[in-house]
Amino acid sequence: TIFTFAWLGGIFLKLSGKTKKILLVGGIVLGTFFSVTLFLTQIDFLGGLVLSELNSAVQEKLNVELRTSPLSGNPLVGFKGHSLTLARSGDTLLSVDEVGIKLSYISLLKNSPRVSVLSVSGLKSDYASLKDLIPKSKATSNGPMDIPIDKVKIDSCDIGTPLGELTMAASS
Repeated sequence: TIFTFAWLGGIFLKLSGKTKKILLVGGIVLGTFFSVTLFLTQIDFLGGLVLSELNSAVQEKLNVELRTSPLSGNPLVGFKGHSLTLARSGDTLLSVDEVGIKLSYISLLKNSPRVSVLSVSGLKSDYASLKDLIPKSKATSNGPMDIPIDKVKIDSCDIGTPLGELTMAASS
């Protein structure tokens, strides 16, 4: 490996002054870009904004209260939350142990964010509560409603029904 660096160094020395400057500036720009990207993947930001947008959407569309711990993460690596519940009039309709949200990079660039993957682990509910969560159809709607989620992944769930308990360990 040291011979490879020596060989590349020899090639670099044989280049013209203008080419050396271009390669040096390009290397500095790339190094700075990768360093900033690495730094940004390690810090939490915009979790509060995502949570407030999610809360307002859930309140508007489902008429339920969203209770959860603050989201950790960022748009580059995704967001994670724990102990999420949906409640109406004080009654818990659905609870989730852990939720993960990954945003679509392309949709962020287009300024119309979409969730590429919504991961749910430890979902607990019952049939009647799930039925209550389904929004009633409105006559003013002319077409299908676009839900900005591309894929939902459910790792485990327990749903009570009048006929028994539905338990699922993993999904694909």
